[in-house]
Formats: sequence, C-alpha cells, structure tokens
Amino acid sequence: MTDNELLEKRLEILEQINRISSFCLCDNTNTKQSCEHCEKMKSLGDQLLKLIKPRKIIKSDGTLTEGVMVERRKRSKPKEFTIEEYLLARIKGLTDTQFASTVSMGSRTFVRWKSNNLKEINRVKKKMKVK
Repeated sequence: MTDNELLEKRLEILEQINRISSFCLCDNTNTKQSCEHCEKMKSLGDQLLKLIKPRKIIKSDGTLTEGVMVERRKRSKPKEFTIEEYLLARIKGLTDTQFASTVSMGSRTFVRWKSNNLKEINRVKKKMKVK
C-alpha cells in the first residue's frame, strides 16, 4: 500500500470511530464492562494500529533501519489472596502498601478492594480475634 492509500484507510477508520462514538452513552472507563459500541471501536482501533508504519531507527553508525512495532504491554494480574491471608500479613506487621506489593497489586486497587470487602474483613477479624 502506498502512503496515500494508508492515509485514506486510516482516515476512513477514524470517521467510523467518530460515528460510533456519538452512539456510545456508557462510561467506558471500566474496561471490564463495555457496550457493543465500545467493542466495535476497540476492533477499529486495533485495525488502525496495524496500519501505522514502523518508525525508522538510526543506529549508532548512522545507518537507517526499519523499526519494529512495539506490542502493547499486557498488565500482570494480581495474585489471588483471601481475607485470612491479608489479616495474617497484618498480624505479621505488614502495612497495606507492603501487602499490596506482595500480591502484585497497585495501592489504589488495593484500597478499592479493601473498601469493597471491609464488612467481610471485620467479620473475619472478629472470628480470628485480631485487633
């Protein structure tokens, strides 16, 4: 494909994305839940990424080479853990931040998990007789 053909195709895909986005009324900040419009826009975005030409790389000796498209880094999933494991870590003296890093979870995500499970944590804490 020539550069002009690539540009035409990219512009066509962007127009489709713009049309679809006017119908999408969801708050698509949560990636676990998305509407049919978001799914369509995601597939169009993937098509758009495939049409981008790799950048040229200048080596230290001054020669130009074709660059390699960098794949998107996949997020690592946090390790599964139970409330009992969390409470035992607290007994051992780990802070919430330290525990979050041991289970490969971001601190904000951990705070969200903790607030969602606070009632259960308190119930298990009473059962275990932990302060």
